[in-house]
Amino acid sequence: MVFFLRYSKDLFQKSALQAVLALLVLTGSALAQEPENSPETAGAVAGAASETVAGDAVDAEAAAEIPDNPEVADADTAAAPESVATAQEEPESQPNIAVYVTGDVPDNEKKALGTHILAALVNSGRYNGIERTDIFLAEIDKEQIAQRSGAIDDSQISKLGRQFGVKYVCIADITPALGAFQVSARIVNVETAEVAFIGQATSPLATMDDLTTVSDKVVRRMFNQPEPPEKESLFRKPIIEISVGAGGIIAGGYGGGMAWPDGSRVKMPYTAVGVYLFFDAVYAEMFFGYISGNGKWESPNVADPQNLPNMPRTYINAGLFAKYPFSFFERIKLFPLLGLDYEMSISGKLKYANSDDYVFDGANDHPEANALSSLWFKFGGGIDFDMGKTVYLRSELIYGLRAANSFEHFCADRLQSETWAEFGQGVAVKIGVGARF
Repeated sequence: MVFFLRYSKDLFQKSALQAVLALLVLTGSALAQEPENSPETAGAVAGAASETVAGDAVDAEAAAEIPDNPEVADADTAAAPESVATAQEEPESQPNIAVYVTGDVPDNEKKALGTHILAALVNSGRYNGIERTDIFLAEIDKEQIAQRSGAIDDSQISKLGRQFGVKYVCIADITPALGAFQVSARIVNVETAEVAFIGQATSPLATMDDLTTVSDKVVRRMFNQPEPPEKESLFRKPIIEISVGAGGIIAGGYGGGMAWPDGSRVKMPYTAVGVYLFFDAVYAEMFFGYISGNGKWESPNVADPQNLPNMPRTYINAGLFAKYPFSFFERIKLFPLLGLDYEMSISGKLKYANSDDYVFDGANDHPEANALSSLWFKFGGGIDFDMGKTVYLRSELIYGLRAANSFEHFCADRLQSETWAEFGQGVAVKIGVGARF
């Protein structure tokens, strides 16, 4: 028993000595392989070895903070300035820009156009809009930079732009011309007062869509960017457009007259020519005409047609049509017509073969000339062909229906109670030349 205890003691001392020697050897080897390690690193290695012998785990967070390899640590340290340099070399944000609009249009329209142009410039990816746009524009108006002639002093705008931290100012001019508006815009460098880009486009500026379209066109043309193809439409965009014109008319009427229960008929046809003036406002046409013609009465129940009179007459007319235009191929416009036309007779007579005349003058129990007047309900269509920017040719084909006039009722009453007056109908062809304002 004593021997066993002694043997165990010697074995324990020997093992402890071997462990100490092994620890010293490992420490010396580590120092020999890493002579450049700092004292802190050596202490960390020694502490880690002691903890390994004791059986404790190394704290993961502490281990992460201590570099395993000095060369890697040096590389990370060297990379840090490089990262800072890279961040400094990143491209700067887009330059600021403001938009100023001038022209002989209401202020709210100028403001709306300026907003759309600014949106198009920002969406192009080249510029940023300034946050104090309203203040900047108010300052321009306050300084009265716009001259009486409507011109803009770019140098003064550039000066204000620098005060507001703006690098560029887009100056847009709106000029009414030939029933439309020309929008021209230029981008001015506030540092040099030089024009960097310029673009222009035309538009009726009648709707909000027009503002968006013309703004996009101006910006695209500034930077020579291709424009998207326009959508073709049969409908002509409504624009504020007034035109006047004059032309000739050929009118033909038939029907009307009197009828009897046995089928007998007396018709009052006529053919007339004349001139007319018209006023057009896109969706409406007003006209005035002077027309003269004649026609021989007709009846299938008269044995001797020579006994039927010829009726020459002259009248003036006035009417109003509603219309809706459709555009084709830019130069052609088609439009349906619907409206009323009143014919006021100013003279008329019945001429018989025996030279007896029945004059509509109110004498000798004769009715007056206005007894031949009548109201027409008409519909048809027309076509305009543009000859230039303002001049166009117009032709119309119109069909009409009318109620019986006073003379037809007069005859029906004079003949017999079973006689009645009939309505009439007719066709008119108009050809004229118009000019737009």
